[in-house]
Amino acid sequence: MTDKLQAAGKPRYDALDLMKAVGIFLVVFHHNNYSVPDLTVGGFANLGSYWLRSVISLDVVLFFFASGAVLLNKPLNLKRHGRKTLKLAGLTLLWAALTMIVSPLLRGDSFGTIPSVLSHVWNWDTNSLNHFWFLQQMVVLYLLFPLLKSAYDHNRPAFLFFLGVACLFSFGNSFLSMGRNVIRVVLLRRQPEIADYPFFNRFNFLTPIKGFSVAYLMLGGLLWEKREQLNKPRLRRLAAGVLLLSTLLHTSYGLVVSHCTGTTYDLMWPGHDSPFVLIGVLCVFVLCLGLPENGNGPVRRLAVLIGRNTMGIYFLHVIFGGNLARYYRQLPGCALLPVNLLYVLLLTLLSLGVTLLLRKIPWIRNLLGT
Repeated sequence: MTDKLQAAGKPRYDALDLMKAVGIFLVVFHHNNYSVPDLTVGGFANLGSYWLRSVISLDVVLFFFASGAVLLNKPLNLKRHGRKTLKLAGLTLLWAALTMIVSPLLRGDSFGTIPSVLSHVWNWDTNSLNHFWFLQQMVVLYLLFPLLKSAYDHNRPAFLFFLGVACLFSFGNSFLSMGRNVIRVVLLRRQPEIADYPFFNRFNFLTPIKGFSVAYLMLGGLLWEKREQLNKPRLRRLAAGVLLLSTLLHTSYGLVVSHCTGTTYDLMWPGHDSPFVLIGVLCVFVLCLGLPENGNGPVRRLAVLIGRNTMGIYFLHVIFGGNLARYYRQLPGCALLPVNLLYVLLLTLLSLGVTLLLRKIPWIRNLLGT
């Protein structure tokens, strides 16, 4: 496979950059989705938008998978990894503070006091910082990574055992919860429960650290090693069909729960450990492997460029989106899906453009990635 490129002395993989580009577009859409369906009001008229939320639920987990693909398949320099972990933790706190300061200023408001900003950042007690959970989780994964890497390189059976445990406690528990709800609705004629049932109770030691993220990281490393075998036209055709089927099944499950409970079931946040999302991520991975070798078209170049600057886009899109929202909402048809998609694309490109400009400033460049 010739998708390996050299950039600034570091190996790059276009397929993974494309996967991250898809992920960051879905993240921006997640945070700027004005076509959110209310099934209790619009009914079946909102099915298209509701199905799209199943697709959006793939967003950040694509990054966990891509990170595992890169990290687990390159040598580990523990000292460098430790510095990278500390830097990511510092960037998370710094950008959280900058978001709380810059966003109000762009709206013409006051951000309060520096001590209040620092208090909010440390205690994480404001909705404006919710999107930073992903970076916090990446720090957790980085702290766990040396153990995973050691098992991956020197004790593959132990690695596979732990991967099985992580999948069981996350995707397995979600699958069992879905099955339990189907039984409650079909056989017992009772309402389904929105939250997953804790089948493994206190034995599930991965619950506090979001076990699905660990599973995705490990799967990314394992399947990237098999990329040559997976990069087949017939597998990509199969992946496209299975991706569509899995999102439709995920949507159908959400419709059943929504109908029975009288509230719109959220396919996105609870969906991260859903077996349907797992299947979707694997399918996207196989599809991204089909990125044509030696291609140089503008769409390919743009997708790869976005994929290589996802950290900056992640930091900036919330600031820009939060301040542009009041103007966007005044546009006619702003809640229409095609208009919303165009807005998300433009917001992604704006964040990319500013990221590229900031990267030209040496002392700021380090604030846009690890």
